[in-house]
Amino acid sequence: MSADPNRQRLDQFHEQARGMVAQFESAVDLITQKLQPLTDQMYDKDRFVEKILSVAEEKTAIKREKLVYGTILFLSIYVIISALAQIISNVVGFLYPAWRSIKAVRSSVKEDDTQWLIYWIVFATFSIIDFSTFSTIPFYWLFKIAFLMYLYLPMFNGATVIYKNFIDPACTIIESYFRPNEPKKTN
Repeated sequence: MSADPNRQRLDQFHEQARGMVAQFESAVDLITQKLQPLTDQMYDKDRFVEKILSVAEEKTAIKREKLVYGTILFLSIYVIISALAQIISNVVGFLYPAWRSIKAVRSSVKEDDTQWLIYWIVFATFSIIDFSTFSTIPFYWLFKIAFLMYLYLPMFNGATVIYKNFIDPACTIIESYFRPNEPKKTN
């Protein structure tokens, strides 16, 4: 006697749904893990933002994580519908990195200078590509802001990833074309 075909389809659907739920849970775990440094900063007593969040949490009776992520969601929606999206994305890509670059130049540590120099190289490269304007893509400015934050936030350090995997190898190829007799760069 063969099994009911409807039952088989239902079982297949349940199996697919379980797989999708497992993938979703895995993605949520990864996002939570990546956001942990941000969450830690929300509770770091040495940071000014902790004092602001502490007062806001006390006055609203809403956990600071919800306040921060809610604010991020609100600002994301605002960027999607706002005529100021382009200027907001430019400010996000410039203000914090410029401030951190100034702090890096003032410090005696060389590593932070290198980190921010790499950011500005990647930022300039992206700006050249961005100049050809992808702004006709839906939600472009929101994606641009997320990308710029990926480049400079310490939890991702995306500028270094992009520099090491794309920009530096491309420059090495270009240099070898213009200076064929120069010794090859080794990492």
